[in-house]
Amino acid sequence: MDQFEKEQLAISICRNYKDKIFIYKGAVKDWINQIGSFSIVYDENCCGATQNVLFCFTAQDASILLTAEASLDFFDQCEPK
Repeated sequence: MDQFEKEQLAISICRNYKDKIFIYKGAVKDWINQIGSFSIVYDENCCGATQNVLFCFTAQDASILLTAEASLDFFDQCEPK
């Protein structure tokens, strides 16, 4: 799967699960059992804006900004709540 396809899949997942809550069950110690949701974040950097689409997992106490590839990996390590 190329970068464009990964980005499109990540966008589709975020849209399809817009109002769903997930629990992270992966290996990143600081994120284990964090409860949150996924969203799309467009790069709006005023000094060097790009066409990149980024993704965010927002939990109760923190959030993590992810590339398309990283968001797909993170999503795979989550379970619906």
